[in-house]
Amino acid sequence: MTRGLAVFGGSAGAVPALQAVVSGLPAAFPAAVCVAVHVPAEAESRLPEILTRSGPLPARHARDGDALLPGVIHVAPPDRHLLIAPGEIRVVRTPRENGHRPAIDPLFRSAAFAYGRHVAAVLLSGALDDGVAGLATVKKRRGLVVVQDPSEAVHGDMPKSAMDQLAVDHVLPAAAIAELLRRVAGGLVEKEAGRRRTAPAGVASGPTPEEGRDAASGLTCPDCGGALWADASAGRVRFACHVGHAFSTDSLASRQRDAVESAIWHAVVLLRERSELLKRLADSAGGGRGAAATYGERASRFAESAAVLEHALRTSRADVVEDRPRARGRDRSPASSRPRTARAAGASGASRKRAGATRKRRR
Repeated sequence: MTRGLAVFGGSAGAVPALQAVVSGLPAAFPAAVCVAVHVPAEAESRLPEILTRSGPLPARHARDGDALLPGVIHVAPPDRHLLIAPGEIRVVRTPRENGHRPAIDPLFRSAAFAYGRHVAAVLLSGALDDGVAGLATVKKRRGLVVVQDPSEAVHGDMPKSAMDQLAVDHVLPAAAIAELLRRVAGGLVEKEAGRRRTAPAGVASGPTPEEGRDAASGLTCPDCGGALWADASAGRVRFACHVGHAFSTDSLASRQRDAVESAIWHAVVLLRERSELLKRLADSAGGGRGAAATYGERASRFAESAAVLEHALRTSRADVVEDRPRARGRDRSPASSRPRTARAAGASGASRKRAGATRKRRR
Protein backbone atom coordinates (compact mmCIF):
# COMPACT_ATOMS: atom_id res chain seq x y z
CA MET A 1 0.00 0.00 0.00
CA THR A 2 1.29 3.43 -0.92
CA ARG A 3 1.88 6.31 1.49
CA GLY A 4 1.91 8.96 -1.22
CA LEU A 5 0.02 9.72 -4.39
CA ALA A 6 0.47 11.63 -7.66
CA VAL A 7 -2.82 12.31 -9.45
CA PHE A 8 -3.15 13.61 -13.00
CA GLY A 9 -6.12 15.07 -14.84
CA GLY A 10 -6.48 16.20 -18.42
CA SER A 11 -8.64 16.37 -21.49
CA ALA A 12 -7.90 17.29 -25.11
CA GLY A 13 -4.15 17.27 -25.70
CA ALA A 14 -3.32 15.66 -22.36
CA VAL A 15 -2.01 12.31 -23.64
CA PRO A 16 1.24 13.67 -25.16
CA ALA A 17 1.85 15.60 -21.92
CA LEU A 18 1.27 12.43 -19.87
CA GLN A 19 3.70 10.53 -22.07
CA ALA A 20 6.34 13.20 -21.49
CA VAL A 21 5.81 13.04 -17.72
CA VAL A 22 5.82 9.26 -17.29
CA SER A 23 8.87 8.91 -19.54
CA GLY A 24 10.77 10.92 -16.95
CA LEU A 25 9.68 8.97 -13.86
CA PRO A 26 12.03 6.30 -12.46
CA ALA A 27 11.14 2.62 -12.30
CA ALA A 28 11.42 2.81 -8.51
CA PHE A 29 9.00 5.74 -8.17
CA PRO A 30 7.78 5.39 -4.57
CA ALA A 31 4.26 6.85 -4.92
CA ALA A 32 1.16 5.53 -6.65
CA VAL A 33 0.03 7.34 -9.79
CA CYS A 34 -3.64 7.84 -10.76
CA VAL A 35 -4.89 9.34 -14.02
CA ALA A 36 -8.28 10.65 -15.16
CA VAL A 37 -8.52 11.77 -18.80
CA HIS A 38 -11.80 12.64 -20.47
CA VAL A 39 -12.82 9.90 -22.90
CA PRO A 40 -16.21 9.12 -24.50
CA ALA A 41 -18.26 6.57 -22.60
CA GLU A 42 -18.37 4.14 -25.52
CA ALA A 43 -14.68 4.48 -26.41
CA GLU A 44 -12.14 1.70 -26.05
CA SER A 45 -9.33 3.35 -24.09
CA ARG A 46 -5.78 2.27 -24.88
CA LEU A 47 -4.25 4.82 -22.54
CA PRO A 48 -2.69 2.18 -20.22
CA GLU A 49 -0.89 0.61 -23.19
CA ILE A 50 0.32 4.03 -24.38
CA LEU A 51 1.65 5.00 -20.95
CA THR A 52 3.30 1.61 -20.38
CA ARG A 53 5.21 2.03 -23.64
CA SER A 54 6.15 5.60 -22.73
CA GLY A 55 8.12 4.93 -19.56
CA PRO A 56 9.30 2.37 -17.01
CA LEU A 57 6.12 2.29 -14.90
CA PRO A 58 3.38 -0.26 -15.69
CA ALA A 59 -0.07 1.20 -16.35
CA ARG A 60 -3.46 -0.48 -16.17
CA HIS A 61 -7.14 0.34 -15.98
CA ALA A 62 -8.21 0.61 -12.38
CA ARG A 63 -10.77 -1.83 -10.97
CA ASP A 64 -13.02 -1.21 -8.01
CA GLY A 65 -11.30 -2.34 -4.82
CA ASP A 66 -7.77 -2.45 -6.29
CA ALA A 67 -4.96 -1.67 -3.87
CA LEU A 68 -3.09 1.58 -4.46
CA LEU A 69 0.36 0.31 -5.40
CA PRO A 70 3.49 2.45 -5.54
CA GLY A 71 5.16 2.63 -8.92
CA VAL A 72 1.95 1.68 -10.76
CA ILE A 73 -0.15 3.97 -12.97
CA HIS A 74 -3.87 3.44 -12.28
CA VAL A 75 -6.00 4.80 -15.17
CA ALA A 76 -9.70 5.65 -14.96
CA PRO A 77 -11.67 3.43 -17.38
CA PRO A 78 -14.25 4.94 -19.74
CA ASP A 79 -17.64 5.85 -18.22
CA ARG A 80 -16.39 5.45 -14.64
CA HIS A 81 -15.16 7.88 -12.01
CA LEU A 82 -11.89 7.02 -10.31
CA LEU A 83 -12.00 7.76 -6.57
CA ILE A 84 -9.37 7.32 -3.89
CA ALA A 85 -9.88 5.84 -0.43
CA PRO A 86 -7.05 5.17 2.05
CA GLY A 87 -5.02 2.37 0.49
CA GLU A 88 -7.52 1.47 -2.24
CA ILE A 89 -9.28 2.59 -5.39
CA ARG A 90 -12.99 2.98 -6.00
CA VAL A 91 -14.26 2.79 -9.59
CA VAL A 92 -17.88 3.94 -9.67
CA ARG A 93 -20.57 4.92 -12.15
CA THR A 94 -21.99 7.87 -10.23
CA PRO A 95 -23.45 10.94 -12.02
CA ARG A 96 -21.28 12.88 -14.44
CA GLU A 97 -19.44 15.94 -13.24
CA ASN A 98 -18.83 18.88 -15.57
CA GLY A 99 -20.40 16.69 -18.22
CA HIS A 100 -17.74 13.97 -17.95
CA ARG A 101 -17.29 10.50 -16.55
CA PRO A 102 -14.48 10.01 -15.72
CA ALA A 103 -14.11 13.55 -14.42
CA ILE A 104 -11.04 15.11 -12.86
CA ASP A 105 -12.58 16.89 -9.88
CA PRO A 106 -13.76 13.68 -8.12
CA LEU A 107 -10.30 12.12 -8.42
CA PHE A 108 -8.54 15.20 -7.04
CA ARG A 109 -11.02 15.78 -4.22
CA SER A 110 -11.10 12.18 -3.03
CA ALA A 111 -7.29 11.99 -3.16
CA ALA A 112 -7.04 15.15 -1.08
CA PHE A 113 -9.36 13.75 1.59
CA ALA A 114 -7.59 10.38 1.68
CA TYR A 115 -3.95 11.54 1.58
CA GLY A 116 -3.90 15.26 2.46
CA ARG A 117 -0.42 16.75 2.17
CA HIS A 118 0.90 13.50 0.66
CA VAL A 119 -0.82 14.26 -2.67
CA ALA A 120 0.66 15.95 -5.73
CA ALA A 121 -2.13 16.94 -8.14
CA VAL A 122 -1.23 17.82 -11.73
CA LEU A 123 -3.66 19.45 -14.19
CA LEU A 124 -2.74 19.09 -17.86
CA SER A 125 -4.04 20.26 -21.23
CA GLY A 126 -7.78 20.59 -21.75
CA ALA A 127 -10.68 22.93 -22.42
CA LEU A 128 -12.92 24.61 -19.84
CA ASP A 129 -12.15 24.06 -16.15
CA ASP A 130 -12.72 20.50 -14.92
CA GLY A 131 -10.15 19.83 -12.20
CA VAL A 132 -9.94 23.37 -10.81
CA ALA A 133 -12.35 22.73 -7.93
CA GLY A 134 -10.49 19.52 -7.14
CA LEU A 135 -7.18 21.39 -7.09
CA ALA A 136 -8.72 23.83 -4.61
CA THR A 137 -9.45 20.93 -2.25
CA VAL A 138 -5.90 19.60 -2.66
CA LYS A 139 -4.56 23.07 -1.88
CA LYS A 140 -6.82 23.41 1.16
CA ARG A 141 -5.54 20.11 2.55
CA ARG A 142 -1.91 21.14 2.01
CA GLY A 143 -1.19 19.01 -1.03
CA LEU A 144 1.04 20.09 -3.93
CA VAL A 145 -0.74 21.80 -6.86
CA VAL A 146 0.95 21.72 -10.27
CA VAL A 147 -0.33 22.79 -13.70
CA GLN A 148 1.13 22.36 -17.15
CA ASP A 149 2.42 25.58 -18.67
CA PRO A 150 -0.54 26.85 -20.75
CA SER A 151 1.82 28.09 -23.47
CA GLU A 152 3.00 24.50 -23.99
CA ALA A 153 -0.42 22.83 -23.68
CA VAL A 154 -2.38 21.97 -26.81
CA HIS A 155 -5.41 23.47 -25.04
CA GLY A 156 -4.43 25.79 -22.22
CA ASP A 157 -7.88 26.51 -20.78
CA MET A 158 -7.76 24.11 -17.83
CA PRO A 159 -4.29 25.08 -16.58
CA LYS A 160 -5.05 28.78 -17.15
CA SER A 161 -8.35 28.51 -15.24
CA ALA A 162 -6.46 27.03 -12.29
CA MET A 163 -3.90 29.83 -12.43
CA ASP A 164 -6.69 32.43 -12.55
CA GLN A 165 -8.53 31.00 -9.54
CA LEU A 166 -5.82 29.48 -7.32
CA ALA A 167 -2.34 30.13 -6.01
CA VAL A 168 -0.83 27.12 -7.78
CA ASP A 169 2.53 25.89 -6.52
CA HIS A 170 4.19 25.22 -9.89
CA VAL A 171 3.56 26.05 -13.55
CA LEU A 172 5.83 23.81 -15.62
CA PRO A 173 6.23 22.18 -19.03
CA ALA A 174 5.47 18.47 -19.01
CA ALA A 175 9.09 17.29 -18.97
CA ALA A 176 9.84 19.49 -15.95
CA ILE A 177 6.83 18.08 -14.09
CA ALA A 178 8.53 14.68 -14.07
CA GLU A 179 11.68 16.21 -12.62
CA LEU A 180 9.64 17.95 -9.92
CA LEU A 181 7.87 14.71 -8.96
CA ARG A 182 11.21 12.90 -8.69
CA ARG A 183 12.40 15.58 -6.27
CA VAL A 184 9.30 15.64 -4.06
CA ALA A 185 8.52 11.90 -4.11
CA GLY A 186 10.32 11.31 -0.84
CA GLY A 187 8.19 13.91 0.91
CA LEU A 188 4.99 12.43 -0.50
CA VAL A 189 5.65 9.02 1.02
CA GLU A 190 7.21 10.00 4.33
CA LYS A 191 5.34 8.64 7.33
CA GLU A 192 2.54 10.98 8.36
CA ALA A 193 1.39 11.79 11.88
CA GLY A 194 -2.24 12.39 10.99
CA ARG A 195 -4.99 9.90 10.24
CA ARG A 196 -6.18 9.46 6.67
CA ARG A 197 -9.89 9.60 6.04
CA THR A 198 -12.29 8.68 3.28
CA ALA A 199 -14.01 11.53 1.47
CA PRO A 200 -17.63 12.31 2.40
CA ALA A 201 -20.31 10.47 0.45
CA GLY A 202 -20.97 13.37 -1.94
CA VAL A 203 -17.36 13.91 -2.96
CA ALA A 204 -17.80 12.50 -6.47
CA SER A 205 -20.38 15.09 -7.42
CA GLY A 206 -20.25 17.77 -4.75
CA PRO A 207 -22.48 18.22 -1.69
CA THR A 208 -26.20 17.63 -1.73
CA PRO A 209 -28.60 20.50 -0.90
CA GLU A 210 -29.02 19.15 2.61
CA GLU A 211 -25.25 19.42 3.19
CA GLY A 212 -25.18 23.20 3.29
CA ARG A 213 -25.66 24.43 -0.25
CA ASP A 214 -26.72 28.09 -0.42
CA ALA A 215 -30.07 27.99 -2.21
CA ALA A 216 -31.92 26.93 -5.31
CA SER A 217 -30.34 28.67 -8.30
CA GLY A 218 -33.44 28.89 -10.49
CA LEU A 219 -31.57 26.85 -13.12
CA THR A 220 -32.14 23.30 -14.27
CA CYS A 221 -29.67 20.47 -14.73
CA PRO A 222 -28.81 19.97 -18.44
CA ASP A 223 -28.34 16.23 -17.83
CA CYS A 224 -31.57 15.32 -16.03
CA GLY A 225 -33.76 18.45 -15.91
CA GLY A 226 -33.76 18.60 -12.10
CA ALA A 227 -33.31 21.77 -10.06
CA LEU A 228 -29.75 23.00 -9.62
CA TRP A 229 -28.49 24.26 -6.29
CA ALA A 230 -25.63 26.74 -6.06
CA ASP A 231 -22.75 26.19 -3.67
CA ALA A 232 -20.28 29.01 -3.04
CA SER A 233 -18.74 27.58 0.12
CA ALA A 234 -15.35 26.98 -1.55
CA GLY A 235 -15.07 30.57 -2.78
CA ARG A 236 -16.26 29.75 -6.31
CA VAL A 237 -19.77 28.85 -7.40
CA ARG A 238 -20.53 25.25 -8.30
CA PHE A 239 -23.90 23.79 -9.23
CA ALA A 240 -25.33 20.35 -8.49
CA CYS A 241 -28.74 18.72 -8.68
CA HIS A 242 -30.37 16.31 -6.23
CA VAL A 243 -29.29 13.32 -8.35
CA GLY A 244 -25.64 14.38 -8.17
CA HIS A 245 -24.75 15.89 -11.56
CA ALA A 246 -22.35 18.76 -10.84
CA PHE A 247 -20.96 21.66 -12.86
CA SER A 248 -18.59 24.56 -12.62
CA THR A 249 -19.91 27.85 -13.97
CA ASP A 250 -17.98 27.45 -17.24
CA SER A 251 -19.06 23.84 -17.70
CA LEU A 252 -22.70 24.72 -17.05
CA ALA A 253 -22.52 27.57 -19.57
CA SER A 254 -21.05 25.18 -22.14
CA ARG A 255 -23.76 22.58 -21.56
CA GLN A 256 -26.47 25.26 -21.74
CA ARG A 257 -25.09 26.50 -25.06
CA ASP A 258 -25.24 22.99 -26.49
CA ALA A 259 -28.79 22.52 -25.14
CA VAL A 260 -29.95 25.81 -26.66
CA GLU A 261 -28.48 24.93 -30.05
CA SER A 262 -30.09 21.48 -29.92
CA ALA A 263 -33.47 23.01 -28.99
CA ILE A 264 -33.31 25.48 -31.89
CA TRP A 265 -32.46 22.72 -34.38
CA HIS A 266 -35.42 20.76 -32.98
CA ALA A 267 -37.61 23.82 -33.58
CA VAL A 268 -36.33 24.04 -37.17
CA VAL A 269 -37.32 20.42 -37.78
CA LEU A 270 -40.81 20.94 -36.29
CA LEU A 271 -41.38 24.09 -38.34
CA ARG A 272 -40.32 22.33 -41.56
CA GLU A 273 -42.58 19.38 -40.82
CA ARG A 274 -45.49 21.73 -40.08
CA SER A 275 -44.88 23.54 -43.37
CA GLU A 276 -44.75 20.26 -45.29
CA LEU A 277 -48.01 19.05 -43.74
CA LEU A 278 -49.78 22.32 -44.62
CA LYS A 279 -48.53 22.08 -48.20
CA ARG A 280 -50.07 18.61 -48.46
CA LEU A 281 -53.32 19.93 -47.03
CA ALA A 282 -53.26 22.71 -49.63
CA ASP A 283 -52.70 20.18 -52.42
CA SER A 284 -55.52 17.99 -51.15
CA ALA A 285 -57.99 20.89 -50.78
CA GLY A 286 -59.06 20.26 -54.36
CA GLY A 287 -61.81 22.59 -55.49
CA GLY A 288 -61.78 24.63 -52.28
CA ARG A 289 -59.50 27.35 -53.58
CA GLY A 290 -59.91 29.50 -50.46
CA ALA A 291 -58.84 26.71 -48.14
CA ALA A 292 -55.93 25.80 -50.42
CA ALA A 293 -54.71 29.40 -50.41
CA THR A 294 -54.97 29.60 -46.61
CA TYR A 295 -53.02 26.39 -46.15
CA GLY A 296 -50.42 27.57 -48.67
CA GLU A 297 -49.92 30.91 -46.91
CA ARG A 298 -49.53 29.23 -43.54
CA ALA A 299 -47.07 26.72 -45.01
CA SER A 300 -44.97 29.59 -46.37
CA ARG A 301 -44.92 31.35 -42.99
CA PHE A 302 -43.70 28.23 -41.19
CA ALA A 303 -41.07 27.63 -43.87
CA GLU A 304 -39.85 31.23 -43.51
CA SER A 305 -39.62 30.87 -39.71
CA ALA A 306 -37.58 27.69 -40.08
CA ALA A 307 -35.26 29.44 -42.54
CA VAL A 308 -34.73 32.37 -40.13
CA LEU A 309 -33.77 30.06 -37.26
CA GLU A 310 -31.49 27.95 -39.45
CA HIS A 311 -29.75 31.06 -40.79
CA ALA A 312 -29.18 32.28 -37.23
CA LEU A 313 -27.66 28.94 -36.23
CA ARG A 314 -25.36 28.82 -39.24
CA THR A 315 -24.17 32.43 -39.32
CA SER A 316 -24.87 34.22 -36.03
CA ARG A 317 -22.03 35.27 -33.73
CA ALA A 318 -24.43 35.89 -30.86
CA ASP A 319 -23.81 34.24 -27.50
CA VAL A 320 -26.54 31.70 -28.15
CA VAL A 321 -24.33 30.03 -30.74
CA GLU A 322 -20.74 31.27 -30.43
CA ASP A 323 -20.01 31.83 -26.75
CA ARG A 324 -17.26 29.20 -26.52
CA PRO A 325 -14.20 30.40 -24.57
CA ARG A 326 -11.36 31.44 -26.82
CA ALA A 327 -8.61 28.86 -26.82
CA ARG A 328 -5.62 29.76 -24.72
CA GLY A 329 -2.21 28.20 -25.18
CA ARG A 330 -0.69 26.95 -28.40
CA ASP A 331 -3.55 28.34 -30.49
CA ARG A 332 -2.47 31.85 -29.56
CA SER A 333 1.16 32.40 -30.52
CA PRO A 334 3.23 34.83 -28.46
CA ALA A 335 3.98 36.85 -31.58
CA SER A 336 0.29 37.50 -32.22
CA SER A 337 -0.16 39.08 -28.79
CA ARG A 338 2.82 41.47 -28.99
CA PRO A 339 2.29 45.11 -30.06
CA ARG A 340 3.64 45.86 -33.50
CA THR A 341 6.93 47.69 -33.67
CA ALA A 342 7.19 51.04 -35.42
CA ARG A 343 9.12 49.36 -38.20
CA ALA A 344 6.40 46.75 -38.69
CA ALA A 345 3.72 49.46 -38.63
CA GLY A 346 5.67 51.45 -41.20
CA ALA A 347 6.04 48.42 -43.42
CA SER A 348 2.32 47.82 -43.17
CA GLY A 349 1.63 51.44 -44.14
CA ALA A 350 3.97 51.20 -47.11
CA SER A 351 2.16 48.09 -48.27
CA ARG A 352 -1.15 49.94 -48.14
CA LYS A 353 0.30 52.81 -50.20
CA ARG A 354 1.61 50.39 -52.85
CA ALA A 355 -1.77 48.66 -53.00
CA GLY A 356 -3.49 52.04 -53.44
CA ALA A 357 -1.15 53.03 -56.25
CA THR A 358 -1.81 49.74 -58.01
CA ARG A 359 -5.56 50.33 -57.83
CA LYS A 360 -5.17 53.82 -59.34
CA ARG A 361 -3.12 52.49 -62.28
CA ARG A 362 -5.80 49.87 -62.96
CA ARG A 363 -8.41 52.62 -63.15
